[in-house]
Amino acid sequence: MCEKSESLPALGGKFEVREFVEEGRLIAFNEPLIVEWDLVVEESDANRVLVEASFPNGMRYPLVFSRTSPMPMGRFDELSVAGLEQAIRRALCFDFMHSFFHPNEDPNYTLENWAIFGNFKDLVCATEDDG
Repeated sequence: MCEKSESLPALGGKFEVREFVEEGRLIAFNEPLIVEWDLVVEESDANRVLVEASFPNGMRYPLVFSRTSPMPMGRFDELSVAGLEQAIRRALCFDFMHSFFHPNEDPNYTLENWAIFGNFKDLVCATEDDG
């Protein structure tokens, strides 16, 4: 999908996610989700980066982050493993919540949301508080 530039620092990592929780909504993974990621593209001023996350089911998921994004799920604070991992976790939480709880007929429901829902619907338990 994305080819890593040879001039980039070797930033990448692996972490696991057991659940995403947001405003009374819970997405719990039947087995921990292993997320592997690599920094793919960095603008020369290091204000925007492209990260590619991949999952054990073979799905690859590109994420773009900016230091100046007004949206928390699109922002990174530090060009480091810890800084990018924190940004990836925020973005994945947002995208999974949107995929499982947002009406799919909404024009903001994207192909990525369909892909997340389709690839993970049998691997998670998604619940919402009624209160």
